[in-house]
Amino acid sequence: MKVASPPFDSLAVREMYDLWEMAFGPDIAPDITFDPLSGAEKNANDFRVYRVFIADQLGATAIVVAPIALPELGALGEVATHPEFRNRGLASGLCEQLLEDFQCQGGEAMFLGTVNPNAARIYERFGWSHIPDTKLMVNLA
Repeated sequence: MKVASPPFDSLAVREMYDLWEMAFGPDIAPDITFDPLSGAEKNANDFRVYRVFIADQLGATAIVVAPIALPELGALGEVATHPEFRNRGLASGLCEQLLEDFQCQGGEAMFLGTVNPNAARIYERFGWSHIPDTKLMVNLA
């Protein structure tokens, strides 16, 4: 597992976007644009990009964003696994590590949005709770 912060070069960004399209489908746009991945928000937000590589292929990603001015709050996005590598625990491993890292750095509440019931079940195993009447979930430290 690799954890890195922006800026990322265009090849790494393209690799992530390709994975997200395979994982989410061509009709769902990623939540994160190129600008934050290129470092444009480094003075406002702390971005942590978690990636798992299998051989030299990107197998899974997850991104945690926390405002520098309010680091106890965070958002999780782009949790994705390459279709060839599903059911190997890659997303679970990423989620477990990123939650531990977030809490060790003083994080208190992390939010995410999902419409995928399979993904929601994985998040529930890690202590996430649904926010009533929304597609949002929260994990409180």
